[in-house]
Amino acid sequence: MKCSSATLKRLLMNNTSVAFNLSKRMLPKSLIVGTSFPFKCGAMSCSWNQPHPSLSPRSSISGQPLQFRCYVDAYSYAREQGLCALPPLENGDERMTLVLDLDETLTTVEADNSIDYQSLGMESFTIPSGYLVVKRPGLDKFLVDMSKLFEIVLLTASVDHYADSILECLPDVFSHRLYRHHLFETKKVSELNRDLKKVIFLDNNTGYLRDNFDNMMCVKGFSAMYKECAKDTELEKMADVLKRIVESGKVHEEVKTWNKLFAETNRPLFEKEMLEQLGVQ
Repeated sequence: MKCSSATLKRLLMNNTSVAFNLSKRMLPKSLIVGTSFPFKCGAMSCSWNQPHPSLSPRSSISGQPLQFRCYVDAYSYAREQGLCALPPLENGDERMTLVLDLDETLTTVEADNSIDYQSLGMESFTIPSGYLVVKRPGLDKFLVDMSKLFEIVLLTASVDHYADSILECLPDVFSHRLYRHHLFETKKVSELNRDLKKVIFLDNNTGYLRDNFDNMMCVKGFSAMYKECAKDTELEKMADVLKRIVESGKVHEEVKTWNKLFAETNRPLFEKEMLEQLGVQ
């Protein structure tokens, strides 16, 4: 199966990791070589002049109003730091913060619609952009159960309209949503304005571990390309560990233990330096 260059561009605009995942399986190499991420305005005509509702009203770095902020295009990362800073928790709210990635952590997009996910006991839905989105097994229960224990924050490199169209089909548990245009170069939970002793970050991209070593728990990437995906139990495992962290309060110790075990069985996903830092021989 192949898709046109126009389809590839549409995929890239919404989520680069999704596009790359699909490109490895179904796209001719000629469409991938030379592609830049994200596409610039000259290629996609996607600039806007109105303030974006998801942007913080003021920069937490400069303190200047952002009402008249204008990106070169709607698909770029932030031009300055500080846009991920969250408002303080309300007085008396002692919950930990659970930061969640979206694509390939909670859900995945599949271009091959030949699998009957419903017959496998899985949930899937089509979003307005035409993508078929598949929920990771146990996702709704995971989100509802974790919302009773944590403040839940979305931290995704996807653009907002794409991510929101998916979240509309999930339990309404997210206190805050941070998208690509909030990110400055990478994901860093240290920018969230939260006590790092009480922050846990789940993501399938081990590359983010470098900047979030004490807080990020690496998650096995979720793909619904094959029927075996129905046997995925990653969220169930994560839920058990997260509950234990809430009880013990030992975020950094539990995170490192989890990542070391994860790295021992998924060595190819980690750089040599990171394996050494985790104590994996």
